[in-house]
Amino acid sequence: YDNLKLRQAILYGIDSDGLIDACLDGKADKCHTFGSKVYYDYLAKWDDEEYYEYDLAKAQELLKESGFVQTNPIRILSNAASPYKEEATLIGAFLDSLSLKYELVTVDETLFNDYKYDSSKWDLKIDPCRSPDIFPNIWNYCFNWDNYQNYGTNFIHDEYLQELLKLISSAEGHTDENLDKFHQYLKDNAYAIGLVDAYNYYVTKDTVNIAVTNGDFSIARCTVNEDFQPLF
Repeated sequence: YDNLKLRQAILYGIDSDGLIDACLDGKADKCHTFGSKVYYDYLAKWDDEEYYEYDLAKAQELLKESGFVQTNPIRILSNAASPYKEEATLIGAFLDSLSLKYELVTVDETLFNDYKYDSSKWDLKIDPCRSPDIFPNIWNYCFNWDNYQNYGTNFIHDEYLQELLKLISSAEGHTDENLDKFHQYLKDNAYAIGLVDAYNYYVTKDTVNIAVTNGDFSIARCTVNEDFQPLF
């Protein structure tokens, strides 16, 4: 699938709001980059940018322009656990709306963690990528080919993308400008996108222990009683 317009067509054909409503009971945010807005280096400007908003007509137009002739079904790899299985099923329905044939490859977590590094097993992957604190962590985890034998989690061999990763991972290169360069480049090339950022709920009996990293304290997406006091 070394076809930019095909990749863009598929991304415009996926309805993130539909995924949130149907698979997550409305308990998630739509992503505006590959990662979560709770990271402290998230750029607020991304909230106002176009980020593959669902547009079936545009998806159909791009698919036609791509010249893609399908000979095999698009294999959608996902973990069999909820909500990933349900998300894969719905994404299959979105592909069907584009008259694209698909096949669900839904496996347990052990097989998923094996298959996702094998390019012969899938064409689209739903992967709950997680990494703490800052964007260079999650972006390196997924796209830095130094960490893989096959150029990253989705097999991209792009030297400029690799250069940007090394830049934003350095103390002097971790700037808003460089983070935005990586974000825009990843988006423009439709290599991967963030779809949904599900809420996490934590219930405790008496106390809440907060981990403080690098002297920073924040509570993201938490409903906290008025008398809550952090223990530090």
